[in-house]
Formats: sequence, structure tokens, C-alpha cells
Amino acid sequence: MSIVLYAQEQTEFKDVVLDGKPAKLNISTGEVTIVEVDKKDEDKVEPTKSAIEKDIVAVKSPSEAEVEFESDFHIVKEGENLFQISIKYETTLAALQKANKLETTLIQTGQKLRIRNFDTDSAEIDKLIWTVRKGDTLYRIALNNDLTVEELKRLNGLTSNTIKIGQELRLK
Repeated sequence: MSIVLYAQEQTEFKDVVLDGKPAKLNISTGEVTIVEVDKKDEDKVEPTKSAIEKDIVAVKSPSEAEVEFESDFHIVKEGENLFQISIKYETTLAALQKANKLETTLIQTGQKLRIRNFDTDSAEIDKLIWTVRKGDTLYRIALNNDLTVEELKRLNGLTSNTIKIGQELRLK
């Protein structure tokens, strides 16, 4: 039996914040290194200490453009990982794993994850959100939930009547 190991061709880092301090995340390994910023030359950084990514609490808030409306759930998009989602929604990997009953940090495109209000009953939340299924129209969704199409569009920031299967629509 032989084991073959390959070195990383190119290391890619992403800027993150750990305990209010600037840090670099190694995208390939998940290792986080806290960096010291020289007051004279803020472009220079020196690694000082490593941390495990599950202990990171993100403090970067998502911009208004990134969030269409406040929802307690996130649908995983292609290329996203649990760590990126934890940063986007200012929570920890451990909290996301516990709230979504995940044994590992592996997630799949299209998966629905609870990203806030971890103590809220999901049956109560499901009454407030409609997941679009094949054949749904804004008219039928509005009719089934005692809304007008215009109210439904306003609640969800829609400018047209186009909806997609899997899209989540706010009902209140």
C-alpha cells in the first residue's frame, strides 16, 4: 500500500475577523491565522497565532444588497461552505451545526439551513415562509395565504411576477 500526497499549488487566503482582530483564512486547509497590522504600513501583515475555524465568531455584517429580507433560513448556493455562511450571518460553525443537526461541516447546494433564531419553533417559522414548488404562481400563493399579489411582491421585494422553484417567499 502506498500513500501519495500532493502539495498545494497555490494557497488562497480570505480576510476574516476573529475576536475583533484581523485574520487570514487559508481556503484550502481552513486554518485561521491572526495578523498584526503595522500602524505605519497597514498593507504589511505578520502571522502571529493560529486558531481552529469552529471557534470563530464572525463580526462582519452582510450588506443590504446581500440580504433580500430577514429570514431565519439560508438556501445553500453552489460553491458556498458552512464557514462562509457562518461569517455572512455572524454566527459560529458549531451553532450552525447544532441548529441544523449536522455531524460535519459538509453541506450541499440547495440545502436549507437555519441561520438565526435557533430557539424558535420551526413549525411556527414554516407558516411564515412559502417555498415555491412546481406549478406555484404568485396569485395562488397569495390566495392560499389571504394576501394580494401586490402584498406578496412587496413583502419579498419582487418587481416582477417571476418566481423560481425552491425560492422562499415571506408571507408576513
